[in-house]
Amino acid sequence: MSEGPSTQGSEVGVLYDEMHALYVAALGDNLHAGYFEGALDTSALEAAQERLTQLMIEHVRLEPQQLLLDVGCGSGRPALRLARDSGGGVLGISVSAAQVHSANARAAAEGLAQCVRFQLADVQSLPFPDASFDAAWALESMLHVADRPRGLAEIRRVTRPGGKLAIADVTVDAPLEPEELAELVRAFRLGRLCSREQYVTELVAAGFDVLSARDIGENTLPTLRAIARRVPALQAEVGSRWQSAQLEAFLRSFTHLGKLRRKLGYVLIAAVRRD
Repeated sequence: MSEGPSTQGSEVGVLYDEMHALYVAALGDNLHAGYFEGALDTSALEAAQERLTQLMIEHVRLEPQQLLLDVGCGSGRPALRLARDSGGGVLGISVSAAQVHSANARAAAEGLAQCVRFQLADVQSLPFPDASFDAAWALESMLHVADRPRGLAEIRRVTRPGGKLAIADVTVDAPLEPEELAELVRAFRLGRLCSREQYVTELVAAGFDVLSARDIGENTLPTLRAIARRVPALQAEVGSRWQSAQLEAFLRSFTHLGKLRRKLGYVLIAAVRRD
């Protein structure tokens, strides 16, 4: 099951260029969902996000001197943690100039610019030679890709045989009504959402062996509650850091996402490129 019309990467770039500061304020520097151990887990959002980053790190198992492609780098924080923990290098890409600038500034500030860098690029047409990377990951970025099979094929092309791939992404667990889907696409500039099973099928077709595809939707749901608790602080900065229209659009988007939480899932995938 695959749902949603195509979305151009330029539209995604504009979204994050305009909303980057607000997204960071709401989600923190990691800019992705958190992994909570269960309903009784009262971890701070940042701790839960670091837990999800750790799961991605464990899936790729990057070694010193190896190089990973970070598809959709966000603020760069997960990539920098990976580099510190593994001793390897990271080249991150984004279609957002604001994110690339922020991530490179962070790498320089943390003294890691020699081994971690970021650049503008679209996963559907990667500007790298074949087998340039030892591994790759995509942390909540493939949902924006208009042609996901093409993007997966490009990741496979630039990854060496035997290279590992980790993906964390939103999935569709139950059919969405047309108006529900249209609002999601508008709010988040989505490409195409699909089921966990369709994701696995597309990865296999692209040339990957899927080692695991774990549904962690229940573990990520508390992220929405954590964002809701930050709304008063976001409202207090209207007019100084962002405009009221930006905050209204942000709140409308995440409110809609919350309403659909039982129809959406979240998958954590570990795969390896076939020879």
